[in-house]
Amino acid sequence: MKLTPVNTPGKRRRNDTVAIQPNKKQRVKHTSRRRDQLLPQSKLSDSMKNASPLELMPLEILERIFWFSGNINLPRASHKLGRFLSGIETRHCTFIYAFRPSWDAWFGLPALQGWTAPVLEGDPEFQSQLLQYSWVNIHFILDCWDFYVKGRFYKERSLSPLIDPDGPFAFHLHHVRLWGDPIESVAVLKAENHYRINPEKASDCFWHDYSAFGQYELSPVDLDRFLRNVPSFIRSNNNSPTHSFLQVHRDTRIPDELLSGPWDIADLQKLFWLVRGGASLSPDQTWELTYQGLRTAMYPDLPKKLRQCNRHVVRILMLLRAFQAWPQHLWLEVEQQQNAYVEMYPAAYTEDPFVLAAMGLCRLGNHEP
Repeated sequence: MKLTPVNTPGKRRRNDTVAIQPNKKQRVKHTSRRRDQLLPQSKLSDSMKNASPLELMPLEILERIFWFSGNINLPRASHKLGRFLSGIETRHCTFIYAFRPSWDAWFGLPALQGWTAPVLEGDPEFQSQLLQYSWVNIHFILDCWDFYVKGRFYKERSLSPLIDPDGPFAFHLHHVRLWGDPIESVAVLKAENHYRINPEKASDCFWHDYSAFGQYELSPVDLDRFLRNVPSFIRSNNNSPTHSFLQVHRDTRIPDELLSGPWDIADLQKLFWLVRGGASLSPDQTWELTYQGLRTAMYPDLPKKLRQCNRHVVRILMLLRAFQAWPQHLWLEVEQQQNAYVEMYPAAYTEDPFVLAAMGLCRLGNHEP
């Protein structure tokens, strides 16, 4: 007679590889897909162990915390936050969020001479902090502008389905050529001197104005005559120097390095975009800063034979009315320096472009020495 088999736990397994206890279900963690793509999968689990509650938030929520706070130092709080908030898409959305209130309120509207209406839309501190970054160059700014105008165009088109997309009332806003025409030497505001904004490439308006702004640089004008008569030359070659658009808050600060120099092409384009957009000097940007900027513009880091003054910078400083804030004693010192320089080196009178330009600026109405 055979013995009755006794079933013992762990015995008579159909497959020895099967564990006695069932596998525990892994807890599913809901994280942002966009954020997970920024980290390798091998390091993703390790990074989550030591992460703070803020770092564990989805990127979509983290972005909105960053935008609503207006605190530019949030990405600097930790390496993880900096890595999550440094994507090119996040940077574009951040810049558009900071400048959208100003763009929505004054889109396509020029600010003429004597314009005193306050621009309260937008956070000037947030805008100023973003402009300090080196990656906020003119190409980045215009990419954001193109994206904004395109979205505005399709939004208006969806709200007005009865309007002919090719008719005269479709996206009726126009770009006024405030800075002249690079093809025709006309720099005045006329009804026919404008064209429709292309919603697919709105940045063409900026390049049009920048080309017109730099046309006088290419004109065959004697450098010595320019340096001797800076105000009259600029006024004669710019019939509308006080016109600008309203694309930034009036209290937005121009970065100091854009005023003091030195400058490359990208710096000049960014400075022109700010001045064209209605930016002005801040109260704490005193005459010392613009004085250094004029000296840098008059003494480029080039060999003596190739040395030329940066006429773009001189013209922009005049548009900002920077020289009106210079103290009277500075003009007297410049005059004394010029007189002593001429007495000692009469043959080299034209060798110091800064002295000549300063004497030309002395002839401005409020600074007659």
